[in-house]
Amino acid sequence: MENNFLWIYKRRWKKINKTTTTYKSNLDFYVRPLLPNFAVIGDKANFYLVIYNNTDETRNIKYKIDTDETISITPKNGELTLLPNSQTTLRLNLEALKIGESTITFDFGHDIVKLPFSVKSDEIWEDVIKLVDTTNGYTIKKRRVLSTI
Repeated sequence: MENNFLWIYKRRWKKINKTTTTYKSNLDFYVRPLLPNFAVIGDKANFYLVIYNNTDETRNIKYKIDTDETISITPKNGELTLLPNSQTTLRLNLEALKIGESTITFDFGHDIVKLPFSVKSDEIWEDVIKLVDTTNGYTIKKRRVLSTI
């Protein structure tokens, strides 16, 4: 992963200089879930998790994925073998079971990632705004209704 920092500093004689530093940082082992932003109750979807092994050793990894009753992710656990300096993609299945907020824990031993996740209602609400002309100008009346789409 390459990152750039912009350094701006002030010298004694009041000139402002800038310099850019580029560096490369690598973790030995990490996972990156590619989750959707949210799901709607009843949704079933596939998503992927990328596992990186940036070491010179083969790694045998046991993993476990924890969720609450809001969602189900399968497979919940398993084993992977990653060759040195390689990456692999794990395909996972998600099912949205209950409306609410949740935390998904991806435990891959050498890296644990916890991500918030929300399951939303399948109802579509609309805001209806009505401008009412009064003697003093307009009044805005707003109400929320269930959509008939």
